[in-house]
Amino acid sequence: MLLSFLEEVHYSSRVDPYPHPLLSLHLAESTTIALLAKLSGLLDPLREFLKIKPVWGSCAGAILMSRDVTNTKKGGQDLLGCLSVTTARNGWGSQVGRPI
Repeated sequence: MLLSFLEEVHYSSRVDPYPHPLLSLHLAESTTIALLAKLSGLLDPLREFLKIKPVWGSCAGAILMSRDVTNTKKGGQDLLGCLSVTTARNGWGSQVGRPI
């Protein structure tokens, strides 16, 4: 499902300098990414993709890839769980109060 989605948005490994599809997860807000992935039916296909393909995650991507997260929103959040770390969310406080 994920690969067919990537094909739909015209992803091509021929344009990519890497010989295999690479997924990059970064920036944004980890609970929003997880919610959108779940609502669009991509959460489980992403988990399967991450078992066999390279991935890079920073910021929200690192949180999303973690096996465990502290300071989650009430009720927790979905994680991909492919990175053997515990990540602390919002160590600097809420994003709402941060200056741009």
